[in-house]
Amino acid sequence: MRRLMTALMGALGVMVAGAASAGFEDAVQSYVREDYAAALAELRPLVQQGHAGAQYLFGSMHLLGQGVPKNEAEAAAWVRKAAEQGYAAAQTKLGLMYEGGLGVLQDDWKAAAWYHKAASQGDAYAQGRLGLMYVTGRGVPKDDRKAAAWYRKAAEQGDARAQNDLGVMYEDGRGVPQSAVIAYALYNLSAAASDPSDRNRVSKNRQKIAATMTREQIEAGQALSRELAKPGNFARALAAYEREGARAGRQPAARAGNAKP
Repeated sequence: MRRLMTALMGALGVMVAGAASAGFEDAVQSYVREDYAAALAELRPLVQQGHAGAQYLFGSMHLLGQGVPKNEAEAAAWVRKAAEQGYAAAQTKLGLMYEGGLGVLQDDWKAAAWYHKAASQGDAYAQGRLGLMYVTGRGVPKDDRKAAAWYRKAAEQGDARAQNDLGVMYEDGRGVPQSAVIAYALYNLSAAASDPSDRNRVSKNRQKIAATMTREQIEAGQALSRELAKPGNFARALAAYEREGARAGRQPAARAGNAKP
């Protein structure tokens, strides 16, 4: 639900001004109030006009059974219309539906393709899902370097799950130079931003790696997490620490997994 609302509220900032935009804003506000009947009434003319944001919300309501009987096939049809217009949140949701077989035949390759479309537009959740698919080799050839690259893009945007997953890559030296300090710093960031359902898992990862580190390394990880958290500084701080570690000979070369040369 939170991801849906984030996508919808973000959409209000990019819609072209006019009656359709105003109508969509009214629909979103009704949805926020959980007045689903009003939201649906405001959405119906918009979806027929081809409004991508409205199609996405209309499909999501059918998926969740909000104000209408739950209907995954109907949901997929409307979400697809929005996705085909390039609406990133809908592309991500359609990827999730293909991954889970919700209203469509389960298909990891199609899931990865839709995630890639959304990830290329900067959707952090899609970037994280795509990273996971490269780690597992589901829907794409297994490739640790590409996995780490997509995790990094999502982590830079503050996605807590991607920060944790990127930490795992640094802890294991998969697709990136092995570094306990960087892994610890990323676990710190993730723990601070994670949902309660994920926080315990992230905390366990941090505790596990901390047990293998010296006091100096932990202090370095804490300092790095503060640098990573500074607005606009994530990529710069991470690259700087990697360079410093490489010069000092503390980090072996990245293991590429099944990455293609």
